[in-house]
Amino acid sequence: QAVAFALDADKLVVAFAELFNLQRLVGKGFHHADAKQAVLHLRVDLAQLVAPLLKGAAHPLPEKAREVFSRGLSGEKHQALRSLALIDMYEGRYRQSKTKLEEAISLNHSGQNYLGESRNRLFLSILLHGQGKRAESLQELNRAASLLHSAGFMPWLATRIGIGFARAGDLDSATRLLDEARKKADSNSPEQRSDMARLEGEIQFARGNRQEAMRLLLLADDEFPTAFS
Repeated sequence: QAVAFALDADKLVVAFAELFNLQRLVGKGFHHADAKQAVLHLRVDLAQLVAPLLKGAAHPLPEKAREVFSRGLSGEKHQALRSLALIDMYEGRYRQSKTKLEEAISLNHSGQNYLGESRNRLFLSILLHGQGKRAESLQELNRAASLLHSAGFMPWLATRIGIGFARAGDLDSATRLLDEARKKADSNSPEQRSDMARLEGEIQFARGNRQEAMRLLLLADDEFPTAFS
């Protein structure tokens, strides 16, 4: 049971963040029926993900996950810190989350773990964006993007950083990452086609092209339906 909590806690944090973002689209006048339906589908996805974890559990999911991740501090500390930071973020403990992410980034940097550092800087940018610190969020996004080639340039990570740029209003950087990710992506992979469509949809939404944004976001879900698309 504890292992199940550990494996899915990060997924839950991201899924709840995506639910928030879908609700944000609807709340900002994105009243397309499919957008509202997507919110309902994601709520169902979350319920299905949470239900087996909560079945017979003696403690709420975040606390159980925190207990499991804390055991990892004596081993792969940077991974444990990242996971604990995400739980803190989920629970609204932003100061504690930021401290843990910064320590994880420091460990990633000293260990030349470029993938881990890039991903953790992305998480830190999300936290800062949520606090309304746009300039600091963009700084972390730029740092995350600068590590992409050292990390082997993975299209899935590039598109997620690109989404951060789009949501922060830096559409030039978002478009540049989309163009580069398309060149590196496997056109036969439904998951990677979904990633491309999702980033393009976010860019179109930021430009105010809501119908085209909805078409692309629904295409992303059709290509590779998950709780995160």
